[in-house]
Amino acid sequence: MSTKFLNSKELWEKIKNLRVSKKLSQEEISNLIWISRITLAKIESGERNIKEEELETISEIFEKPINYFVKESDGIKELDKNDKNYIFKKVFLYILNKVWEKANVWKIVVYKLLYFSEFNHYEKFWKSLLNIEFKKWPMWPVPDPEETKEIFKEMELNNQIEEVKTLFKWYEQHRFVSQLKDVDFYDLVKDLQPEQIQVVDDVIEKLSNMTATQISEYSHWDMPYRATKQSWDIISKTKVFYRTPEYSVTLWEDD
Repeated sequence: MSTKFLNSKELWEKIKNLRVSKKLSQEEISNLIWISRITLAKIESGERNIKEEELETISEIFEKPINYFVKESDGIKELDKNDKNYIFKKVFLYILNKVWEKANVWKIVVYKLLYFSEFNHYEKFWKSLLNIEFKKWPMWPVPDPEETKEIFKEMELNNQIEEVKTLFKWYEQHRFVSQLKDVDFYDLVKDLQPEQIQVVDDVIEKLSNMTATQISEYSHWDMPYRATKQSWDIISKTKVFYRTPEYSVTLWEDD
């Protein structure tokens, strides 16, 4: 049996209920954890995920074993190298593990990080990274729902990811949470080429600090998305070769 941290409503309610039962204010607890009262309020509301070291401190404050805050799973099933979606799952988990502490990176933002990872890789190397199609949703590009629905369902059943609901600035959002945070991080990049990792890292560095609105605006003006006429049409990867300088990752300097 293995355990996984509950970055979910259940965990946040446990923390809040313990604090209230001890008649402690948010400010008193936050001072003990070395975070601000506002940060603790965001943790209790689900607007910010809790870090493992913060949870360990909370368990000491309330004299609760760490197991009180975690739930048992049936074990994390390793990815199958013979699975046709193996690389997609690897990159997906890699992205989640790189950005999981960022409150702004909810489900739709992850979709855009996947989109730019795929299309930037295609522009640089003339071949797909994720081996899936993306479609033009009315508001942003998304990985083909027909392909990914089963992928995400399978990964949840195998305890590799969890989809949770959180609050961010009083809005409910859906987030993917990787359950492999306790696994050696480098296992996630095993079987990925250095140039593949670099493409994904560049996308994360450039886009993951944007707000959802900013990254949506940015994706709207990428040529492959713009050139796709109808909603739910497949976005052609070959359109990357018509990108403007702001989006191109392979522009050559004039001789």
